[in-house]
Amino acid sequence: MMAMLMLGLFLLGPFVTLGIWLWLRSRREPVELIETFDIGSVLGRSFAVFGREGRPVALLALLLVGLPQMLWMMTLRAVMPELPAVSPGTGPNAQADRLIGLFRTFPAAMTGGMLALLLCSFLFYIVAIRFWAQRGEGRDVTLGSAIRLAPGLLLPTLAVTVLGYLGFLASLLLFVVPGVVMALNWLAAIPVMVNERTGIIEALRRSRMLAMGSRGRMLVAALLMLVLTMLVSLVGNVAMRGLIGDAAPAATLLIVVQALVAILSAIVHAGFFAAVYVELRRVREGFAIPMLAEVFA
Repeated sequence: MMAMLMLGLFLLGPFVTLGIWLWLRSRREPVELIETFDIGSVLGRSFAVFGREGRPVALLALLLVGLPQMLWMMTLRAVMPELPAVSPGTGPNAQADRLIGLFRTFPAAMTGGMLALLLCSFLFYIVAIRFWAQRGEGRDVTLGSAIRLAPGLLLPTLAVTVLGYLGFLASLLLFVVPGVVMALNWLAAIPVMVNERTGIIEALRRSRMLAMGSRGRMLVAALLMLVLTMLVSLVGNVAMRGLIGDAAPAATLLIVVQALVAILSAIVHAGFFAAVYVELRRVREGFAIPMLAEVFA
């Protein structure tokens, strides 16, 4: 009986929570938007970073995302040669067990390596998001000016990410829906902090204010971006397997391709976060956004 009750609660909980949220939303004053959140514009700006002005950002991604990942994977292979870059046929649990064994054997080195990867990635996102958001607003910003601001924003950005992630996990306990809403509310928190130089709590509040009234379209844009990046990654992996197979000499090439995928993903995701922030400001605050041809020419 208890098992049936728990199963019913698990199945019906998300719908009950969604109903309560919709009821509370219906009692709130509607949000006045100057214009509608444009999903196509956001996706277009996310991939427009591969234009001519994206070359410096691509180089930065190579230095802060690609090379650290390559060094990390090569280090793993050096200290544990039997761990391949991709382990087909062994299952995710076997590879996870090997990684756990590495952490137990080399705790300081493994923790330091993971931390270095994390910090390098965050530095890239701070610089790229600021650069693309400023360019998206029509400002004459340089990559160098964004790089100079990045070290001072690193710890606050990490704090916003950790706080947002903990809040997201906590809200997921309330049958998924609040977690999704909170994730959408805080989707622009890092761009807000990076571009407006706010505090941690203020960045979360400002992001929520910008997102109100556009969360449904934001969810569609985020899902489309997720599907597109997954398809590109899947096609790349299938093509790579067909090209090089599972031969042992292909291990280094696998590492290089994985680093390339990480670089492309970082560039697109940074462009997406910046584009969402710029679009939310447009629909809530009404400032004019230059045409894509002008910004990314």
